[in-house]
Amino acid sequence: MDWWEVTQYRDVIGLSIKPGARGSDWVVWEDDDGVITAEHVFPNGPGFIGGIREGDRFYMLDYQQFFDSEDLKNAISGIKPGATRSFLVVRDDQILDLPVTIERHPTFLYPRSSGVWQFAMWGFTIGAFFHLLALFIAGPLALHSRRARFEVLVIAVSSLWIFGNL
Repeated sequence: MDWWEVTQYRDVIGLSIKPGARGSDWVVWEDDDGVITAEHVFPNGPGFIGGIREGDRFYMLDYQQFFDSEDLKNAISGIKPGATRSFLVVRDDQILDLPVTIERHPTFLYPRSSGVWQFAMWGFTIGAFFHLLALFIAGPLALHSRRARFEVLVIAVSSLWIFGNL
């Protein structure tokens, strides 16, 4: 049986197969020689709210040890969003038991570098300038041309996105 036959059978019986949401703790875990460390904890993410901080060394997830960050990430992504799990981490030679409520894996994570933020702001500022310039040029032309009216509409709509990011 190939995938096409499965799809046809699924449609006949009215079965809907939807992929489950991936769980995430919003922590960037990196391993070095079997020691997994929290390299970055996204502010206001579930890991941060649960008490995980940058530099914490991972010890156990629900009393199960992991020695590879990819294995840990896969285990976390398999947890249903909304479930609370126990993270044991080592901070300053103390073992902390931190309850972390797993959330949906984010579709977008903000950049970790302030340089990227500054670059993005300059990019949006320059983009805003060119959008205003285009509106000033295309605006008077829109009075005489139907195509120019459409272009002004497109520029105005994209301007909403540009100015919304400033």
